[in-house]
This record gives sequence, structure tokens and C-alpha cells, in this order.
Amino acid sequence: LFTDQSQLNSNSTGDKSSVLTAYPNPATSKTTLSFTLENSQSQVSLDVYDLNGSKVKQVYKGDAVAGKTYSFEVNTSSFNGVVYIVRLNAGSETYNFKLLKQ
Repeated sequence: LFTDQSQLNSNSTGDKSSVLTAYPNPATSKTTLSFTLENSQSQVSLDVYDLNGSKVKQVYKGDAVAGKTYSFEVNTSSFNGVVYIVRLNAGSETYNFKLLKQ
């Protein structure tokens, strides 16, 4: 799977304090998705979508504490496509990046 390992721009405010990564990238059967938020948030969700906009995996839903890194191993062996979108919703902020599966 593919992701830009650098900090991501927020769709709403341009805040670059949240980091969203995937490793290894690209992946064949699994990857680890990680994020860290500068501010604590409730109702955080981390999901994977196909290019049709259909959710293929809910990775996390819950609260996130400021400065804590959350990491989740995701089995991608059942993903049939090549390109996916990982979306982190944190309060009023939304972060996206592309994943590629080998």
C-alpha cells in the first residue's frame, strides 16, 4: 500500500499537526496504519475506502488523546483492488491519503 509518509494537510484548516502513515508501503498482505493528533478528539474514525467510495474496512472508532500514536495492523489480503483511500476523521478535520496494494 502507498502513502506519503510526510505530514498531511487538513481539508478544512490546513493544520499539519496530525500525522497519518502506513507501513510497509506498498503492502501485499498487511500494513500498519498510524496516526497522532496534536489535540485530543472524541469521535475519531479511521477507515479504508475503495475508489467507488465504498467503505471496505473500519480500522478505528473512538477517542484519541493528544500526542499519543495509535497504530493498527490491517490485513489487506482480502482487498481486491489496487488503489484505496485511507480517511481519518477527527472532529471537524478530515485527512486522506492513497494506498496502493501490490
